[in-house]
Amino acid sequence: MKHNAQLDQSTADNNHSSSSFEFDDIKLKVGDRLQIKSHTYSKTFCGSPNSDYCTVHVIGYVPEKTLIIYLPETSRIVGNPFLEGEQILVRFFNGQCIFSFNVFVEHVAKLPFKYIHLSFPKRISGQTIRKSIRIKSNIETKITLNGQSYDGNITNLSATGAEVAIRADLGEKGNTIDIALDVELEDTTISLSLRALIRSFQISKNEIGVLMYGIEFIQLTSDQIGTIRSYIYKELIDHHCKVI
Repeated sequence: MKHNAQLDQSTADNNHSSSSFEFDDIKLKVGDRLQIKSHTYSKTFCGSPNSDYCTVHVIGYVPEKTLIIYLPETSRIVGNPFLEGEQILVRFFNGQCIFSFNVFVEHVAKLPFKYIHLSFPKRISGQTIRKSIRIKSNIETKITLNGQSYDGNITNLSATGAEVAIRADLGEKGNTIDIALDVELEDTTISLSLRALIRSFQISKNEIGVLMYGIEFIQLTSDQIGTIRSYIYKELIDHHCKVI
């Protein structure tokens, strides 16, 4: 493994360490999701309103020859967003690292479904994301304590916990609460019901009557962990300035 390569500066910060990888190192599998965008011009119609990245799926590859991706039929991918000869920036998140590489569109097929042959990656950069990376957020949530529910707002989020702003007294450090929230992934809304421990609290400096609670998630399932990490990754791509 070679070191000291730089990844796209939009995600480079003190929360990451950067390295260079060979294709076999990233262990790409059929079905894995990739984020791709064109270097030619911005195509915001194929991404979210805040990003020109599209989510595609790996359907195969031939080493040193081609990487084949499938464009799913969603409202975020309209028409033929990529043309033969275009240079494409590709990103892949494996739960611990963000990988990045440049390739070219070699062939666009429309039948029996839309798929693209890309040139095979030659140089791959990667950055390890620390487990405790935290992003700013504005997610409505419902907190339940001793059978009583309260509306709140998640102001920042990590894979291990969150900060919650709420106009309610949730009690002392160490109390167990239930927290419900929805996150958007691609065209799907996923509802999460999580358990958490109160680790800290303070009075908000910005809003009268609001308490700020630091909470730690407990007893998460592998699916819940995967969903939270995928959401954080999406926010890093769409709103990289939100890293705190």
